[in-house]
Amino acid sequence: MKAILHIGTPKTGTTTIQETLGANREELQKQGFHFAHGIFSMTDVNGEKRLLGIDNNHIFLLYLCLVPNQQDKYIRVWMNQRQSDDELVIQEFIKEQFNQSLSSLTSNIHTVIFSAEMLASYCDVKNIKQLLEPFFDSFSIIVYLRKQEDAISSSLNTLLRIGADLPPITSAEDYEQEWYDYDNILSTWNEFFHKDCFSVRLFEKKSLVRNDLIEDFADCVGFSLDGMKRIEDQNVSINAKAANFLFRFNKYVPFTSEIRGSIVSLLEKHYKGKDYVFSQKQVKFVREKFYESNNKVAQKFLGRETLFEETDLSKYPENAPAEVTVDEALEISVFLLKEQFEEKNNLLQSQHNHFTSQIAEKDKVLCHLRQDLVNTQKDLVTALSKNFKQKFPCFSIFQKTSKIKFFY
Repeated sequence: MKAILHIGTPKTGTTTIQETLGANREELQKQGFHFAHGIFSMTDVNGEKRLLGIDNNHIFLLYLCLVPNQQDKYIRVWMNQRQSDDELVIQEFIKEQFNQSLSSLTSNIHTVIFSAEMLASYCDVKNIKQLLEPFFDSFSIIVYLRKQEDAISSSLNTLLRIGADLPPITSAEDYEQEWYDYDNILSTWNEFFHKDCFSVRLFEKKSLVRNDLIEDFADCVGFSLDGMKRIEDQNVSINAKAANFLFRFNKYVPFTSEIRGSIVSLLEKHYKGKDYVFSQKQVKFVREKFYESNNKVAQKFLGRETLFEETDLSKYPENAPAEVTVDEALEISVFLLKEQFEEKNNLLQSQHNHFTSQIAEKDKVLCHLRQDLVNTQKDLVTALSKNFKQKFPCFSIFQKTSKIKFFY
C-alpha cells in the first residue's frame, strides 16, 4: 500500500485541498484512495467524551512526531489537549486508534492520503517514517512551494487572525527563517525518503495543471475529479489596517479567548484585502536571503537553474504599511462594538420572533383542541339522546325555550 504525504508548505492552498478531499471521501474510496480521518474520539479519566484533532487536517501526525523538545501551544490546542492531560497517554491512545484504522482498511484501497501543511518544517521526519513504515511499502511526498515574500505575508495574516501575539514587524528579518528555507526543508525530508519520492510543485497559477490547484493535486496523486464536489477557495485575508489592529489586539485577547471568533469573522467580512505586504526594500531582502536555497531546490528536484520567476518590485509599495494609529484603532473598535451589538440585537429579535411564532402555533393548536372538544360534546349528546330513545321508546323528548318536558 502507498502513502501520500502532502506536507505543505504553509499558505499554499492546503485547506482548500483538504476540504475538497474530505467532501469526496466516498468517491475517492471507489477509486482506491483513502483520505484518512484526522479526528479521534476519546473518553478521558473523568468519563468525558472528547474529540481530538481536526477531521480533514492530519495535525495528529505533527502531534505524534514533533521535533524533540518542541513546545508548540497551537498544535496542542488544535488537538484539544488540556493542561491537566497526560500528553503521553493521549499520544499512545491516538497512535493505537490510528494503527487500528489503517489495519481495518478494505482490500480495494491501494493509496492513503495524508495532509498537514506544517509537516514540512514542524515534525521529526525520522519519527513519521517509523510511524508509517509498518503499513506502507512506498511513499510519495507532495510539496507546494510559494515565493517567500508572498508566503511570509500570507502567514503573518493567518497568524494574526488565529491570535498570535507578535511584535509589529519592522523587517523581513524578523520572521522564522526555517519555515521558508525550502532547501533545508526538503534536504531534511530527503535524509529519510529517496529523491524519487518527491513531487515538488510551484504554487503559482501558470505552473498548475489547467491553472487550478485541485486539478494539479488530482493529477499529481492520480485520481479523477469526475463526479466530485468542488469546494470554494478557503483562503481569506484582511487588509493592512486590520492586520495592524490585530498586532495590538492580540496582546490583550489571547488566542484561546471565546470572543476572538466573532471579532475575527467581522474583520474578515468588512476588512477584506490583500495579505500584509512588505516594502520593495524588504521584498528585495527576502529574495536575496533565499536565492541560493531556491536555486538548489530547482536544480535538485526540477532540473532547472532557478525556482521562481521574479516579478517586478514595482508591484510592492515603496514603504511598508504603517502601524495602526490610535484613531484608527478606535475607529475599528467602535465598528466592532456596533456590529456585535447589532448581531446580538438581531439574535434576540430572531429568538423573540421564533418564540412568538411558537406561541401563535400553540394557540392554533389549542383552538383546534377546543373546537374538537365542542364537537365531541355535541356528538356525545346526540349519541346519548339516540341511545335513550332506543332504550325508552315510550318517552318523547321535546325541547322548547331551553326546557325539556317529558310525556308518558
